[in-house]
Amino acid sequence: MRPRTAILIPVKSTARAKGRLGSVLDQAARQQLSLAMLEDVLVAVLPVAGSLVDAISVATSDPEAMVVARRHGATVLEEKEQRSESHSVDAASRACTAQGVEAVLTIPADVPAVRTEDIVALLSAAGGSDHAVVLVPSRDGLGTNAIWRRPPQAIPSRFGFDSFHKHQAEAEGQGLSWTALQVPRLAVDVDEPEDLTAFLEFPGETRTRTLLQRLGMIGRLARPGDRGLTVVGLPGIPEIAEGNDLARLISEAAEREGSGLVTGDVLVVAQKVVSKAEGRVVRLTEVVPSGLAREFAETWGKDPRFVEVVLRESRRIVRMDRGVIIAETTHGFICANAGVDASNVPGQDRVSLLPVDPDASARRLGKDLKERCGAEVAVIVSDTFGRPWREGLTNVAIGVAGLSPLVSYVGQQDPHGHTLRVTELAVADELAAAAGLLMGKLERIPAVRIRGYRFDAAEGRARSLVRSAERDLFR
Repeated sequence: MRPRTAILIPVKSTARAKGRLGSVLDQAARQQLSLAMLEDVLVAVLPVAGSLVDAISVATSDPEAMVVARRHGATVLEEKEQRSESHSVDAASRACTAQGVEAVLTIPADVPAVRTEDIVALLSAAGGSDHAVVLVPSRDGLGTNAIWRRPPQAIPSRFGFDSFHKHQAEAEGQGLSWTALQVPRLAVDVDEPEDLTAFLEFPGETRTRTLLQRLGMIGRLARPGDRGLTVVGLPGIPEIAEGNDLARLISEAAEREGSGLVTGDVLVVAQKVVSKAEGRVVRLTEVVPSGLAREFAETWGKDPRFVEVVLRESRRIVRMDRGVIIAETTHGFICANAGVDASNVPGQDRVSLLPVDPDASARRLGKDLKERCGAEVAVIVSDTFGRPWREGLTNVAIGVAGLSPLVSYVGQQDPHGHTLRVTELAVADELAAAAGLLMGKLERIPAVRIRGYRFDAAEGRARSLVRSAERDLFR
């Protein structure tokens, strides 16, 4: 006898959905696409109601999605707020359990290629086995595009980057039997432009295909492997003071911009706002300069209190000449004035210092953003540095979390067959520099979202960019 079963379809806000498609579709088109995909999923699952499942529910707080769900005869589990997909699914699973449901199959609303026969095969395989958990991986093998749980709360939801392996680990950690099923049409979830291309490779008429045809997308979608970056400044962030919630202010700015933050984004944040939020601001009126600071300041017409702060923030003085102090900071960075700066700091006689641990600052911000908006974003804390032998300033990464700051090509071959032996790109610096074009110095844009850069999630840290003393030929 089959268990009493429900199909659960979580739906995020369609007005803010699919931000990673922003390079090919505007906001209105993305909302239309989200609703069309939901309809295609409902059309695929509704025929099994009564025979293989006892209920089909859509969990959402989105009014447009509720209309679509009810029109197709699905039950709506209305949410008051949406914190994350995992939170939504677990809350809906608890509601199903309270109604006597013994097993839940969760399917996303953005798998428009799925067909009824896929659902039948999945339910038959899951319901006829002794497995407590059945997973359907996404086409890259990292995501979870369907999950069967018996009972509905057998394991907690872990949607987001690498959710397949997280769900697997949860099942194994609890000693539960689990298995994975490959369902090609269900494996294609639409998040990136290349996902649309993958979807269109499946034959058949769907609402999603019809919409893409009407929008003129078919025939001009990017080929798999084509790349493009979207770099967007997030204005409207107010003057930051110690204790301010940066994650809240940045996520609100991203929402005002139109598509929020989504997993896979890179967020570049100016060091100055991080330092202000962490209280790394010094009043020069409270600084007593040393003899060295007074001597240098008098020689070159500088404020001895400012010079003293620079000396305190330095691990090593590289050069003091012509009124310029080049120092190695306590973090290992070589820069002017050890990162001490009076620009963009309100009030007289106040200077900002670099964060005590910029990598930790980036990690905290990434964690706070995930808790607030459910997105796993990489975070780069950037600052403006000068460069030996070249004029001008550029933004570099002083704090990194969520991605590797270096990408190595060592051992790979170039198109001419030459094996690369030393090539290693400082991608975190390159991303910081790209963001710097929008940040400027007077534009009051302290945060920039970069979308479209493909990277493997990693712990990452900017200290990896600091060349060790034994490898530094200029020491």
